[in-house]
Amino acid sequence: MNIKTRVVRELPKKNIERFVDRTVYNIARITLENTEPHIPVLSKHLYDDFFARGVKGGNARYTLGTTDTEYTMFVWNMPKGTHWTNKQTYPQWFITEWNNNKEKIVDQAINQAKAVMK
Repeated sequence: MNIKTRVVRELPKKNIERFVDRTVYNIARITLENTEPHIPVLSKHLYDDFFARGVKGGNARYTLGTTDTEYTMFVWNMPKGTHWTNKQTYPQWFITEWNNNKEKIVDQAINQAKAVMK
């Protein structure tokens, strides 16, 4: 998805990089917020760590945070048939959220970035 081409005509050239960075940050933040019900809550430290660390990075390169990568990968790769305590939970939550809602997420992120840039 090429974010630049959707808004480049609307912004002064000097603001394009800032706009793209803000939009990518918004995409990461919205994706993190949308996945909240899908991250396993019994893995309390995993759940808390994602939201405590939030979105980190800059220059249009962001990560959604956790520090416990070994445990995260274990939970992330659990099979779809896993009996989760919360019925809304599923593995690979960020990828699933993105694949199911990317157009909506990008539109929302662009609109939020535009509002900040005015």
